Amino acid sequence: KETYTISNRTNRSFDYFYLDHVQKPGLQIVTKENLFDSSSDSFKRYLLKLQPNSNLEFTISQVSTSFSPYQFENKTISIHQIDFWHKEGLLDDHQNKIFRERALYSLRKEALSRDNLEPTKETIKDLLSKGYINNSLAKEIKDVVDLIEQSKNDIAKEQKMQDEMTELSTEQARIRENLKVASDMHDQELLKVYVTEMRKIDVMINDLRKEKKDLRTRANVKQEEATTKWELLLTK
Repeated sequence: KETYTISNRTNRSFDYFYLDHVQKPGLQIVTKENLFDSSSDSFKRYLLKLQPNSNLEFTISQVSTSFSPYQFENKTISIHQIDFWHKEGLLDDHQNKIFRERALYSLRKEALSRDNLEPTKETIKDLLSKGYINNSLAKEIKDVVDLIEQSKNDIAKEQKMQDEMTELSTEQARIRENLKVASDMHDQELLKVYVTEMRKIDVMINDLRKEKKDLRTRANVKQEEATTKWELLLTK
């Protein structure tokens, strides 16, 4: 880049001030703002307006004539850099679309990878606000978030069932002590009551054990599905 500072020390304004910038060997002038005449191969002429008693700074950008955006093909390019190339005419609309897609892919993959297979609703909100994803991808990520939340809910229910089973086992231990006392007292009616209670608790524990196993299986399936979908999303 090369910046000119033009001083107008008069009380007059100038609507037509011509600035000629020489085309240097090995460089291409790419600034189009205020370009008045580009017919010459040796210089570019710019038309500027000067205000009374003021300074005007005007910057002209140049790039190497051997420059090609494709030499950056395997590097991460910022969206800002791509927009600049497009604005300056170094990328046509088709090239701009391709480079933006590549840049967004890199940015999206980096952002998604940081969540370590634990995306959240905040992840979706952040990526949407930055323009890294569209609504379609946001929905796919939300599906993964929902699966993870469902899996965690199932695991929480499983833990609650385990706590219930622990309480029932404690109750069984208490009844066994009472059974021993009733047996020593030869109290058949009391023995019958305690045996009935034991059988009821056995049924409850068995039911909880089965439901707990089903919950764990369901949670694992959902987690595996979420992981598979998430890994696929990282390739988009």
